[in-house]
Amino acid sequence: DNGDCGPCNGVGAYSPPGSWSFLQCSCGAGTAGPNCQDCPLNTFKESIGSYHCEICPDNSVTVATRSKHFADCICFPGYTRIDQLTLCACPVGMYKDAYGDHACTACPNNTLTLTTGSNQSSACGLCGTGTYNNVTGRLPCTSCPAGTFAEGGAVSCTNCAAGKFSLSGSTVCSPCIKGTYSD
Repeated sequence: DNGDCGPCNGVGAYSPPGSWSFLQCSCGAGTAGPNCQDCPLNTFKESIGSYHCEICPDNSVTVATRSKHFADCICFPGYTRIDQLTLCACPVGMYKDAYGDHACTACPNNTLTLTTGSNQSSACGLCGTGTYNNVTGRLPCTSCPAGTFAEGGAVSCTNCAAGKFSLSGSTVCSPCIKGTYSD
């Protein structure tokens, strides 16, 4: 003790002003452990302290070490951020082909994907609701005519039951209103 201030150990080490002991040293955000090592890929640490780095949620990754925020965990292709703490697979009928937190993209031309979490536009191929392809249920899709309906991936449209009707491209049939009929 020669009157000099000694350094805290580690690259990310921190101590408050007026510290008198190495025991007051702690790791800054993005670092952890006894020597304040950088948080590795796919982890982050938001506050000061020597505790561990937090692991990114499933289906997300950091692009650098020493990440300091949950927001540094970016979504895999096929997933998007719903809010600050929630990641979610792209729903059926949508895809996302890049890393990041941007929104999923809707499949084109009345098409659908088979599952959630699709990560490329080529996954869009099934005919969407209200459309059909009489050979494969895949592209190109045609709208169901009035008086019929179809669910996704259909190879044909289904006729509405007696007393019900539908418009072209419908997904369901509706009851006829009072004073009308359908046979």
